[in-house]
Amino acid sequence: MVPGGLAYGTFTAVEWALACNLLPVGEAARYLGIWNASAVVPQIIASALSGVLGSALSAYVSGLGWRVDFLVVLVCCLLGAHVLSKVRERKRAECEVVVGIGH
Repeated sequence: MVPGGLAYGTFTAVEWALACNLLPVGEAARYLGIWNASAVVPQIIASALSGVLGSALSAYVSGLGWRVDFLVVLVCCLLGAHVLSKVRERKRAECEVVVGIGH
């Protein structure tokens, strides 16, 4: 449990740092609020749907529903990784110019 918590904490810290670097200067609070909601709401919906799907499919074939649930998770993770690979972080010099440090 501890290694999982440490890994998740590290991932979350890096994820938020990347997000803050990608946001427009002075707009972080608004966009991070929207981003947090978009991260939490799907977890709530997915938990409810996966339980119903898992139970319904397992009624036909033992364990089928949970296998389908994990397959859906795998597809979502791969799709998310693909979408995230298209994000390009601004270089340090570009950030300084936007903030006005470079002038």
